[in-house]
Amino acid sequence: MRLYEKSQTGSPTKLRSRRIGLFVHSLRAHDDGWTPKRIVVTNLQLPIWTMISVRPIELGDQPWVVRRLENAFAGVTVARKGVLIDASVLPGFVASDGGRLVGLLTYAAASVECEVVAIISTEEGREIGRSLMDAARDYAEAAGYRRLWLITTNDNTRTIRFYQRWGMDLCAFYRHGVRRLRKVKPSIPERGVDGIPLEHELEFEMLLGGTVRPEVSLW
Repeated sequence: MRLYEKSQTGSPTKLRSRRIGLFVHSLRAHDDGWTPKRIVVTNLQLPIWTMISVRPIELGDQPWVVRRLENAFAGVTVARKGVLIDASVLPGFVASDGGRLVGLLTYAAASVECEVVAIISTEEGREIGRSLMDAARDYAEAAGYRRLWLITTNDNTRTIRFYQRWGMDLCAFYRHGVRRLRKVKPSIPERGVDGIPLEHELEFEMLLGGTVRPEVSLW
């Protein structure tokens, strides 16, 4: 649940935490059967959130960025396709909730493509990842890039679902690609999310600016 009130400027602002009363309907036995009984529940406090905002990474964000990368990747480097990338020095975006940082995305651009190197959300259920990916797509389109892409691993089942629902397509599968990654980053564990063996890399893409991938005939 998100509760907002309108400010004088018309934008949503965070409501102060308040004690509220709820009317809860239950049932009680009567001779003529079950009838509703109203119970008043007081002194119940609900969490109240502000809207998530996204902005480019600034110099003052650097210590927080480094900590988040270290927590997520056991260091500031991200391994993909057999190469290590220092994600802490890349441009990107941070998501904030009332000034409190709650998400991070870094990207690397080359030629006509923009790669999402790292994306981190510190809270679930807030659409932080979607807000960050929206910002990356909008930036890539405005800058004239023709393709937004990223690499993930086979254990990230929730992430794989998110990327597809967000609009990306699975465009490549690198069987046993993680074995190559361990040569450049030995700290990568044998098992990943939910204890799934960490073995393969998957590449997702979103084509931008009306770009169409050529059809490939299998016959």
